[in-house]
Amino acid sequence: MKKLFIVFEGIDGSGKSTQAKMLFSLLKEKYKDAVFFKFPTHQSTEFGKIIDEYLSGKMGSLSEVPPEIPSLLYALDRYQFKKELESANCIVCDRYWQSNLAHQAAKLRGRARKEFIDWLICLDKRLPVPTHVFLLDIPVELAYQRIAREKKLDIHESDRAYMENVRAVYLMLAKRYKWHVINALDGKREKSVEEIASEILKVLNLG
Repeated sequence: MKKLFIVFEGIDGSGKSTQAKMLFSLLKEKYKDAVFFKFPTHQSTEFGKIIDEYLSGKMGSLSEVPPEIPSLLYALDRYQFKKELESANCIVCDRYWQSNLAHQAAKLRGRARKEFIDWLICLDKRLPVPTHVFLLDIPVELAYQRIAREKKLDIHESDRAYMENVRAVYLMLAKRYKWHVINALDGKREKSVEEIASEILKVLNLG
């Protein structure tokens, strides 16, 4: 059976976690060795705990911490699961190295951003490459309406201008690397969870 490695990306509040879990529930019936990953791993691993320190602002603000530092932490968080990512025949990831590209490159401009993206791709080149990357695109204002009801904001989420930059970088990367962009809106109407799931299944020829 051909390997299936699906990654869900998007700014916080885009609905990627919901879609990733829904798809995994469907695929694990077909692929008995299907695995699900959510990156970063937060409090479940040592690297995840360090990342939480960064996200809480204890290492400094967005402008104080060079993007290379969190990028290395996030890379280490993924590399600890390299064997599992290589051996599984079906993988669904709620974020992968594409998140690093968008969130950290959003802190830079011009040539510095391009050079950083090249460096970061090189950093993660020994990890398995996804077969499909879905970018769930949503206006930042709508995303904030969603996440404000659910949790305390981290240093990324609390800076709206930064999140606008992240969204813009995500869309630029999606165009460059031919990711599948799923829009959260149909005109001004917010799509339902089921509508978005249906679009994803059609791309995967499962709908």
